[in-house]
Amino acid sequence: MKNKTTLHSLSSEISALNSSLSPYIKIISDLDLYELLLNKDNSIVLFEKKQMDKVLPVIDSINNDKSRFICIGENLGSEERLTLLNRNIEFITPEKFAELSYYYFEVSSNSSSQKVLFVEDDKAQILLIEHILTEAGITVKSITKAEEVLDMLDSFKPDLILMDLNLEGITGDKLVKVIRKKPVFANLPIVFLTADTSLESRMKVLNSGADDLLTKPINPNLLVAALKNRMQRSSLLHVATQPKETTIHNLEEETLDRLHVFFKENKSNPDASIIWLKVKNKHEIRKKLGFQGFKKISRKMFETIPTDNIKIDFKYEINDGLFVFCSPSSGRKQAYEWVENAQKWLSKNYFSVNGKDYFIDVSAIILADIANKTEKEDLIRKAENILIDGISDQNIAFLEEGIEEKRFYLVKTQIENSIKTRNFKWHYQGIVSTEDESQEIYQVMLRILTDSGKELGTEDYLEAAQKSGLLRLLDRFTLEHAIRKIRNSEHQNSSTRILLNQVMSGFTSKEVRSKKLATITSLNLPEKSLIFQFNKNDAQEHMSILGEVGRELNHANIKVCLSNFDCSNLSWKIARKLNVSWIRLRSFKKGDSILDADNPDNLSKTINKAHVLGYKVVVSRVDNAGLAANLWKLNIDYLQGNFIQPAVETLE
Repeated sequence: MKNKTTLHSLSSEISALNSSLSPYIKIISDLDLYELLLNKDNSIVLFEKKQMDKVLPVIDSINNDKSRFICIGENLGSEERLTLLNRNIEFITPEKFAELSYYYFEVSSNSSSQKVLFVEDDKAQILLIEHILTEAGITVKSITKAEEVLDMLDSFKPDLILMDLNLEGITGDKLVKVIRKKPVFANLPIVFLTADTSLESRMKVLNSGADDLLTKPINPNLLVAALKNRMQRSSLLHVATQPKETTIHNLEEETLDRLHVFFKENKSNPDASIIWLKVKNKHEIRKKLGFQGFKKISRKMFETIPTDNIKIDFKYEINDGLFVFCSPSSGRKQAYEWVENAQKWLSKNYFSVNGKDYFIDVSAIILADIANKTEKEDLIRKAENILIDGISDQNIAFLEEGIEEKRFYLVKTQIENSIKTRNFKWHYQGIVSTEDESQEIYQVMLRILTDSGKELGTEDYLEAAQKSGLLRLLDRFTLEHAIRKIRNSEHQNSSTRILLNQVMSGFTSKEVRSKKLATITSLNLPEKSLIFQFNKNDAQEHMSILGEVGRELNHANIKVCLSNFDCSNLSWKIARKLNVSWIRLRSFKKGDSILDADNPDNLSKTINKAHVLGYKVVVSRVDNAGLAANLWKLNIDYLQGNFIQPAVETLE
């Protein structure tokens, strides 16, 4: 432990979360915290979410920018999250904290003295920037000659280079390429400072390999925040790329597709059954607990549900809240009885999270009489599609041929009835700006109410609405509703912005499009109050009209967002043709080289490229504090999700 950085903790429970870190954690009291901050030493302080009310007043009363604060907890509300982020306090879930190595903290401690190399040939600018950065506790070294850069990098070893775009004898973008040729400087943050805001200059920045561009005249607070943010992100990236201990778990080949193996082994067995269970109240639980909270509950249910009265060869989780059980000796009757008993057991058993009890309600589809079925593998696929889409009204249903067609006509009828009776409902989910918390931005989402009172979300009716051609009509109702909400906001002297989905097929006719946009323009809605969101896959089927549609929407003062953005060349092309203002990144996928939340380097480049091209970046499904903090550090523009703000049924 000699020469090791001490982690100061206000809770003994934190030490118990991570056995590898506990030797370096010193438990301190509230009084110790005061003395620690007064000494102005570099320190790392850990505290629990429940201690925020005690810790924050201490932090606010003592100006100590050398200490690093980390809050450990989960299920933070949006106000709590903003409170921490505004004070530059990190927040980590207990699960994430349990996985951290000591190196994560050691790097941050050793990098607290941040150094910036400033390359500028205007001496007045040098004096100004040196004053701003020195006042902020950043060590700055300035040079006026570009040819001195490489020598200074070796001797000064800066954490970041800040340079003018146009230097005497060489342009900044060419200098960056020279710097990047040396592998040791491949990931060194480089930020341009320039008065030139043209698109050509932005593209120079992007293509040269620089990380950011700040414009003159510079706001001192913005400059300091941008540079510190960039250096912190670089430090975190360095931690993330350190070698980690790995464990290889070998799997037998047949375990990779157990369901397929079971099916083959029992294709002639009249008593074999496959049972799918789905958590019906998944969305209600997720609204209260988020994605991670729901996952914990559903997995606990999966582990504890009784299987004493049925023989199960194997069971596994297909995705969150959807499970499969395979029995070699349960015919139609036995499988049905087991599901009934499982549902009764769940009605009497609750699952507790943070002192609150939640119950789980499940529906089931049973594939029995396997030996007598044709197109068996197709039926298995259909069963999973039906349950994932969430359309079945039955608590227990047997899978038979033709059920997919029945499902389509059932939903189509429900949509038609809802349109006739205007039996709709709308939900609103906030989109939080990381730059301006005062912005009120909501995504409005239409819900269809069935005769039985069931509420169908977008994922429930989307496919049937598209196939039947009813989606354009639903989009029209949503647009009318959005306009009413904007008008109501005006009457209340507030400025609410509404984002809503639209399908490109509703804009293919120039005549229809012109009438629609002329009507919207005539309403004189507040500037930027309407944001139309188009899906990338939908847009690519109408490439020939995208440029025209984009120009007309912008002329009508309507901003455009492109969703399902996967960072492919096609996505960037569509965004350019459609003249978008926002891009919504596709949901993060593990192993995706660009959109992997665990790969901040590539994600940072994507965000930087979008910013250079003038696009704002939105990430949805932000369901935990760790993801929110990481995205915040990567300069994301907008965050959305249950952790940020759960969907509500009314706008105050």
